[in-house]
Amino acid sequence: LQGINQTREQAMKNMYKNLKELNKQARSREVKILVENMPFRCKNCLLTTPEEFRELHSKLGNYLTLDFEHAREEKVIRRFIRTGLVKHVHVCQEAHTPTYEPGPIKFDLLKTIPGIKEIPIICEVLSPLGQIKSINHIHELLNDS
Repeated sequence: LQGINQTREQAMKNMYKNLKELNKQARSREVKILVENMPFRCKNCLLTTPEEFRELHSKLGNYLTLDFEHAREEKVIRRFIRTGLVKHVHVCQEAHTPTYEPGPIKFDLLKTIPGIKEIPIICEVLSPLGQIKSINHIHELLNDS
């Protein structure tokens, strides 16, 4: 494991170097790499803030998989959305625990993501008998004004 005793600056430098190489390999296969945000306010994590993603995108061109649970707070989720870099969304309960109800899933918040009707959404929900009944129900909720 490289990086255990690195400074944050060294870890970021290595992350950029490795992601740049991964992007190069992906491009040769016509694949795009999305990067998921890590838990907000995590001291030992990289890419936890919208600002870090703006910098990543400006340097390497990568877009964001927005994990609602990692962003934790609605105001932080909104800041990520405002970057315009969200190309995939992951919504779930706390600590990636599937649930019978949509819990923190806020469809009004999802609707603010540019292009939301065209991007993949992962919803961790155990039962179609809960509030979310099907994929079509998710589309109905997103289309409901």
